[in-house]
Amino acid sequence: MADRLIGLADPDFKQFSDDRQWLNSQYEEYKLRYPNEYVAIYKKDLVNHNQSSAKLLTDLKSQLNGSFKNVVIQYINAPVVSSD
Repeated sequence: MADRLIGLADPDFKQFSDDRQWLNSQYEEYKLRYPNEYVAIYKKDLVNHNQSSAKLLTDLKSQLNGSFKNVVIQYINAPVVSSD
C-alpha cells in the first residue's frame, strides 16, 4: 500500500529512477562531453542534448511524439578548472 502512495510500484517511476541513477553514473563523462548543456536521458540512453532548454524541449517533443514525461532532463555544469 505504501509503495502505491509514493509511486514505487509504478513502472514509469522505476524507469525514471533507474535513468536518474544511470545519469549520475555518467555525469563525470558528460561534464567533458556536454559542458553547459542540458541532456535528456530515456531508458538509459542519451536521446538529446542542447545548450538551450527551450530548443531541447521542442526537439524532444517532435522526437518522442509529443510525450516526454518520463525523460530525465539535467543541466550539465562544465568541469571546474583549477588555477593551481
